[in-house]
Amino acid sequence: MKKFKQGIILVLMISLLSACSKIPQQKKEENISTDNNAVLERDKDVLTPKEIADAFKKETNNAYKIKSIEFINASKTYKIDGYGKNDEIEMKLDGKTGGVIVQNLDDLDKNNHEITDKHLESIDKIVDLSLADAKGSYKLKDWELEYDVKRFELSVELVDNNQNDIDYTYDIETEKLIEKDI
Repeated sequence: MKKFKQGIILVLMISLLSACSKIPQQKKEENISTDNNAVLERDKDVLTPKEIADAFKKETNNAYKIKSIEFINASKTYKIDGYGKNDEIEMKLDGKTGGVIVQNLDDLDKNNHEITDKHLESIDKIVDLSLADAKGSYKLKDWELEYDVKRFELSVELVDNNQNDIDYTYDIETEKLIEKDI
């Protein structure tokens, strides 16, 4: 009887181990692009820059123009700074729903420049250029579009699995690389 129980236990253990080996393991390489044609793999449930800008405008009843926009990939959130006739607004938005997380008002700064839809529509293409240049296992950490001196600049930060980062700065209008910092 003792050998019979040991046999049943052995069969159960083998069955359990067999079942465990069939469970799909999460692959670390799943979203890593190793070719030279890397592209931004946007989460299907994250709003595009244009969609989040539209959510911002709707939330503010078009009272504010966008002067800077930032996307933080880890938290899937956007931060938008805007300006109106009498004041400025800083708004943090949920990247999946467009809902407001935090909103702050401040005094109006006289040096404001508006981000246009054309600027917003160029962001993904420029992020793709950065990913293609970085090659290997780099992924988007965040990006920010803001006016600096005489132009709008898009800063893109990529990071790999070892937390090595590459920072790119582009002129959003010409899509030309201004600076690359490794």
